[in-house]
Amino acid sequence: MRVRLGSAAALVAAATTAVLLGSMTPALAATTTVIATNQTFPSGGEVLTGADGLQHYWTADHISGVCRFDGSGTTWTEDTSSCILAFGGSPQIKPGNLAFDGQFLYIPDVSAKSIGVGRALYDPTLNAGRGGFSVFNRAVINCGLAGSLPWATTIGPDGNLYVSFKKNANITRVTSPGTFAGNCAAVSNIGLSGDGRKSFALAFAGTNLWETNNNGVGVITNATAIPNGTVVQSSNVFPIAGALGLASDANGEVYLGTSVDLRTFDGVVGTTPVTIASGLAFVNAVAVDPTSVGVAGTVAGRLFLGDDPSNGLTPGAGRLWVALS
Repeated sequence: MRVRLGSAAALVAAATTAVLLGSMTPALAATTTVIATNQTFPSGGEVLTGADGLQHYWTADHISGVCRFDGSGTTWTEDTSSCILAFGGSPQIKPGNLAFDGQFLYIPDVSAKSIGVGRALYDPTLNAGRGGFSVFNRAVINCGLAGSLPWATTIGPDGNLYVSFKKNANITRVTSPGTFAGNCAAVSNIGLSGDGRKSFALAFAGTNLWETNNNGVGVITNATAIPNGTVVQSSNVFPIAGALGLASDANGEVYLGTSVDLRTFDGVVGTTPVTIASGLAFVNAVAVDPTSVGVAGTVAGRLFLGDDPSNGLTPGAGRLWVALS
């Protein structure tokens, strides 16, 4: 296996040009409103459309599992009957940052008895059209992943699944995760976190794979082109203290949750993050409503956030927010 350091020189040069020409990332303010409390370390989210034509927010909770919230505006209600707590006869999972490929939800399990990454087929017709996950089409992706405690997942533009871990610095690619059936040749390490310890969250902007770690925000440029057998370490581009949650939209805009605020930047060019919301605490969950994404270079119209002022130490201290630009 060959290890090399991922260069961010091109991104830095492009960012300098963007600043000179006028950054594509507007310093817009987002209005944030609490939509739910009594959450425990909310650490990932996905906005999925039901057969009812509405968007529903699914989020990961370390006690309740992965649960659906229904609502509009700033009024949202949790459907506790929707929660995914286990896969088959497995112990209760502790879900991390989620990923969705248009068919399957991928759930990294960071519990002490981790199953690896759970996969569940989304069915928008379930629960009176609000959406749910088939109990007949679920699987587990392991191949040694469980022992490292999967913490975050994201889907690349190549359709492959990328996973980071709590116990080590690896970033692992699972090729064709939707058809994975124990074929461990499809699982390969392709990256390392920027701090050499762990990546809290992952998000793609184009082919650039962004990750957060103890030293800030790092990137592996053109990560989808890395061949199996080569491992590239993320280059820390932004030394931001308390960098935590990540999400991106279809235009390559990246949304960064930190220990105190929410920031945004152009993840294709690599422009400097700007703060768009403050008054938050340990934002581990960031999710984009894909139906609200505007033109390239603009902030998404609606984001969902999950924070926890206790940083996971106190059950029920977490909150969910909706952020409107």
